[in-house]
Amino acid sequence: MSLLARSNISTAKTFLPRTMLSLAPGHVLQGTRWDYRILEGVKGDDRTHASTIFKAYTRTQKNSAIVLRLTWPSRAIVKAASPNDEIAKENLDRGCRTYGLPGVSSAACFRQLYDVIDNSTIALEWLDTTLAQAKYQPGAKTYVLIDEVLSGRVIAIVGDLGLAFASGDRINVQPFAMRAPEVFLGQACTELAQVWVVGAIPRPLINESWSMAKVKRLFPDWNIPAPGEVKGYSLQDAVESARFFSEEIEELQAILPFETETQKVEMLEQLRDLLRLMLLRSINARRKQERPKGGTCSQRQANGS
Repeated sequence: MSLLARSNISTAKTFLPRTMLSLAPGHVLQGTRWDYRILEGVKGDDRTHASTIFKAYTRTQKNSAIVLRLTWPSRAIVKAASPNDEIAKENLDRGCRTYGLPGVSSAACFRQLYDVIDNSTIALEWLDTTLAQAKYQPGAKTYVLIDEVLSGRVIAIVGDLGLAFASGDRINVQPFAMRAPEVFLGQACTELAQVWVVGAIPRPLINESWSMAKVKRLFPDWNIPAPGEVKGYSLQDAVESARFFSEEIEELQAILPFETETQKVEMLEQLRDLLRLMLLRSINARRKQERPKGGTCSQRQANGS
């Protein structure tokens, strides 16, 4: 697999470590497509930013091909990983490899990768804002989740592929708040685990034990195995604590079973049915729902079932 899908980005040059001083405002980084003049740093939330981000102006190079001059963007984002931060460097490299997958670099739904400047610095497409920065509009119609996006005035783009993993590649790829039950117990994250992303468990970033205990409170039929039934010291400690938390921690005792909790919230019965269908604890049960018997949904509806 090539590092990049765009053939006009050279990956053959020898990369040398770049010091953070070369990313000072006004400094120009030479890329393989365009040059990038650093404008200013972008301040993150100190939790999700593993790399250092800069706004930059782009400029064409003297020997640029005509096609590069015609497609030249005026602005870009420069992302740099600290030489001493192995996790940030790993995420940066993983993001670059992801752009080499078929259909990723050419898809309009992903932020464009402009240049791999060196082994710890890349240049990406400029995005005007993030969903986190978008102003909440409380006047939206009931049950309407997407409105202006469909009008053509707003384009939503996936902006960071540094934490994109192949299905089944890692067991801990899902955050605690949206992790499927089997992933807590050591199984790899697959497509069938993605339905659990609809949820949000309060107080994230606690640990696996706390999150498993909350799942157990919501779904009493879900079995948290005994420590002797799982492998690995960390997982054994996690399930032992989870079993204790679900039965003894007073704060968790306020969580009632799913059917009772959802009755507290005003929602369409169809939505409650959908959540019940999606949040199946057994991966085998989810697998059976993946290809329903008796024809497609539209066929069953036409038959009145």
